[in-house]
Amino acid sequence: MLRWLLGITLVLTLAAPASAAFRCRTWDKLDDAAKQEAILAEIDAVLTGNAAKKYSVNKVQIRKCMERRAPTLRDQFDGICLEGMSAAMNALDTEFESHLFTCVGSRRPY
Repeated sequence: MLRWLLGITLVLTLAAPASAAFRCRTWDKLDDAAKQEAILAEIDAVLTGNAAKKYSVNKVQIRKCMERRAPTLRDQFDGICLEGMSAAMNALDTEFESHLFTCVGSRRPY
């Protein structure tokens, strides 16, 4: 229960991803390698940022989980951006946060 509460607190604290790359206008201009790099950079920014330093969660496990999800995130971001103007401005951030929440709340060994 305590881990779950810490996880929720961590995700809420990190709710605003650090990079500006997660906007469809920018995302659509990136090639596949740059998209992958942007996701990995965001994972790094979230897990090494000041907000993350406040919590004692296993950041190595969260990083491994998020890195495994990076190809899926890339595909989901591409799908969201295909929606064009109907995609919410924060849709990519919300998708990233959803994956982060899953990784923080996961109890599986990594």
